[in-house]
Amino acid sequence: MIRTFGFPIAAILLALTTTKSKDPWSLIIVKGIIVGCVVVFSVIISLVGGMCEWETYKTLFENKQNPTTKIVHRSSNCGAFDTTPYYKVCKIKEITPFFILATEIDTNQINKNEWIRIENKK
Repeated sequence: MIRTFGFPIAAILLALTTTKSKDPWSLIIVKGIIVGCVVVFSVIISLVGGMCEWETYKTLFENKQNPTTKIVHRSSNCGAFDTTPYYKVCKIKEITPFFILATEIDTNQINKNEWIRIENKK
């Protein structure tokens, strides 16, 4: 969401707030070109970066002290029928609903007293 909307809006607001009526036309044109490049770059990055995504396949453990920290089985899929999903076990910490910090983890190395095993029903 930040790549798609945040960068272009920030670039447009920056250009509007820093452009003065006394500025020469050449400076206004340069600022317009820079804003246009930022918008195009953001759209390209959103399209390319948004093709593949990670999603939680199964929750394995939940932290006893902080329930927003979990160990999950995640899969990466690019949406094409001919791609094979990539799976890995990650510790995720939810910072906001839109932003999580994910790090790969070995469940054999965790302290089992700090985690609650989650039974997933199919």
